[in-house]
Amino acid sequence: MGIWLVLSLIIINFKEINNLLEIGIGTILSFLMGLILINYITPGWIQSFYGVLTASTTNNETGGGYFIQLLHGNFILWLHGLALSQHNFYISLLKLIIPNIIFLALIINEYWLKKESFEGKRLLPFIAISPMSIILVPYQVNYIIASTVLLIINLSMIILKMPIKLAKYYTMGIILSALIISLINFPYLVRDILARNTAGHSIILAKNEFIKFKPECTKNKDFFIASSPLNYLIWREIGVHPLTITYSGFYDRANHEKLSCISLTYPGSHNLYEPTYPVWFKPDSYELIFTPNLPRDSLFMFWKSNSSQTWESQIFRKIKYDK
Repeated sequence: MGIWLVLSLIIINFKEINNLLEIGIGTILSFLMGLILINYITPGWIQSFYGVLTASTTNNETGGGYFIQLLHGNFILWLHGLALSQHNFYISLLKLIIPNIIFLALIINEYWLKKESFEGKRLLPFIAISPMSIILVPYQVNYIIASTVLLIINLSMIILKMPIKLAKYYTMGIILSALIISLINFPYLVRDILARNTAGHSIILAKNEFIKFKPECTKNKDFFIASSPLNYLIWREIGVHPLTITYSGFYDRANHEKLSCISLTYPGSHNLYEPTYPVWFKPDSYELIFTPNLPRDSLFMFWKSNSSQTWESQIFRKIKYDK
């Protein structure tokens, strides 16, 4: 997010930065010196980072792997990177669409009312590039929210440089966008705060549960575990190298033949009583071997929480292999 913010500030102030060439050369030299230092301290880090960035070593799970596949014409594989099975993907997408619609309406209105000094055209490039995170890293739902924030920040900075009357006109769009997004956020924010409060120190519980089931899920060294992205690092911490459930290869049923267990977390499902299931998950092919004993505190005197904010997982064992 920080990188995109810096880039956006450079784009906005491009004409106002003096000695841009000197600044650019200094930045490049500093960057190269930093890379040399990193490579000296941690040999092989740059090669590993490049593999993650291009997804050449992670089967399209990270970096721009899906976008690279899209450039190669593999649209179906790119499409599999979208978190279409997660409710929060659509909520995040709605938050991005709202300011785009509002500002496009304001820009069109300004064009029809005042064609000579069409200031709104300066906003159009940022509206056009706002969906780039979906195209570049379709599996990162949080990046959609970051794109929404950056869009509003960039539009605000341009609006500040407009004539006062026009600035007031477009400021209404900023206020209206923020208000609508806040109204959408509020019920989820309240729910998440209360649910998170019931979860307690669930990351410790999750780690202990994984340690308990590690022998069963890793007894065959040729088989692997599929994990929700949230708990990927917890598995790594106890010495297991799982694949995430977003791995594009899982859309090929043949790759399930060496799948031993699946651990599914609750965040993302927007259902306090069920984990987030991947779209390729077939219940009749798996046996549920563990469900966490999650808090059951009452919310608002009537709502029982199964806490979607816990780090704990439901764990399934593969019992049937079908292509």
